Amino acid sequence: AHSGPGREWRGGEGSGSGPEPPCHTWHYYTISDSGKEVDSDPLVGWVSPLGEVLLPALYEEEEEEEEEEVEEEEEQEQKGGSVSSLSVSKHRGLSLTETELEELRAQVLQLVAELEETRELAGQHEDDSLELQGLLEDERLASAQQAEVFTKQIQQLQGELRSLREEISLLEREKESELKEIEQELHLAQTEIQNLRQAAEDSATEHESDIASLQEDLCRMQNELDDMERIRGEYEMEITSLRAEMEMKSSDPSNSLNLSDYSEMQELQQLRDRYRFLNEEYRALQESNSSLTGQLADLESERTRRATEKWLESQMLKDMMSAESQTSEMDFLEPDPETQLLRQQLLGAEEQMHDMQNKCKELCCELQELQHHRRTSEEEQRRLQRELKCAQNEVLRFQTSHNVTQPSPAPEPPIFSLPLVGLVVISALLWCWWAETSS
Repeated sequence: AHSGPGREWRGGEGSGSGPEPPCHTWHYYTISDSGKEVDSDPLVGWVSPLGEVLLPALYEEEEEEEEEEVEEEEEQEQKGGSVSSLSVSKHRGLSLTETELEELRAQVLQLVAELEETRELAGQHEDDSLELQGLLEDERLASAQQAEVFTKQIQQLQGELRSLREEISLLEREKESELKEIEQELHLAQTEIQNLRQAAEDSATEHESDIASLQEDLCRMQNELDDMERIRGEYEMEITSLRAEMEMKSSDPSNSLNLSDYSEMQELQQLRDRYRFLNEEYRALQESNSSLTGQLADLESERTRRATEKWLESQMLKDMMSAESQTSEMDFLEPDPETQLLRQQLLGAEEQMHDMQNKCKELCCELQELQHHRRTSEEEQRRLQRELKCAQNEVLRFQTSHNVTQPSPAPEPPIFSLPLVGLVVISALLWCWWAETSS
C-alpha cells in the first residue's frame, strides 16, 4: 500500500498461471473532507520475470496528478499568501509521497528478489525432495528385493537344517547300530581271548606233562643204564671166570670155542633187544615231539591270525573314532547326552582293545618262547638222531666185523663193547638235554 495527501494505493495479491507474470491489482482510494475513503477505478499491474513491477496505469495517473498539482500551484501563486502557504505544504506532501513511493518500489523489488530466491530455493528443495523420493524408492525396492532374497535364503537354510537334522539322526542310528556291533564283536573277542588263554594254558600243561614224561623216561633210562652197568660188571665177572675155565680147559679148544661163541651170541642178542627197545622209545618220543610241534605251529598261526584280525579291527575302530571326532568338531548343534555316553562307551571299548592288544602281544611273546624251545628241542632231536645213526653204524660195523672174524679162533673178548658204549653216549646226551630243558 502507498499513501499520499488525500489518496492511498492498495494492492492485492497477484494472480495468474502459465508463462505470463502474475497480475497485481491496485486500487486508488481518495480521502474526502469528511474522512471517508472513496474507491476509484482499479489499476492492474504485472510483475515481470526480472522482478520489476509493471504499473503503467499507476505511472500515468501519477503524471496526471503531478500536472494537476503544477497547475494548481500556478493558480495558487496567482491568488495570495494564504494560497502560497497552502501550495508550499502541498509541495512538501508531494515530495514526501515520492520518497515513500521510491522506498515502496525498492521494497517491492527486494521482496520480488527474495521471492525469486525463495522460489529458486523451493525449486532446489523440490528437486532435492524428488531426488530423495527417487532414492527412497530405489532403497525401498532394493530393501524389498533384499528381504525377498533373505526370505529365500532363510527358507533354504531351514531346508538344509532339516536335512542336516535328518542326517544327524540317521548317523546317530547308524552309530548306535555300529556300537552294538562293536560291543558284540568285543564280547566275541573277549570270549575268543579267553578260549585262546585256555588253549594256551592247556598246551602249556600238555607241554609240561610231556616234559615231565620225558624227564621220567630219562630217569628210567638212567636207571636202565645203571642196570646195564651192573650187568656189564656181571659180564666181566663171567668173562673172567670163563677165561679161567678156558685156561683150565686148554686141551679142548673146540668146546672152549663153542662156549665163547655162545656167550658172545647171547650178549649180542641182548644188545640187539636193547637197541630195538631204545629205537622204539626214540620213535615214540619223536612222534610226540612232532605232534607237539604241530600243535605249537597251529597255535602260533591261530594266534597270529587272531592278533592280525584284532589289530585290523582296532585300526578300523580308531579310524571311525577319528572320523567321528572330526564330524563332531564340524557339527554346530549342541551335543546330545546320549552321544556323549556313546562316545564314552567307544573310548572304553578302545581302551579294552588296547588291553587286548597288549595281552595278545604278551601271548605272542610266550608263543615265541615256546617256538624257541621247540626249535631247540628239534635241534637236540636232530643231534640225537645223528648220534643214534652213528651208534647204529657202530653196531652194524661190529656185527660185520663179528661175522667176518667168527671162523677164526676167538680172541679175548674186550671189556667194553661198542654198542654198550653207544648206549652210554646216547644216555649221557639225553641226560644233558633234559638238564638244559629243565634249566
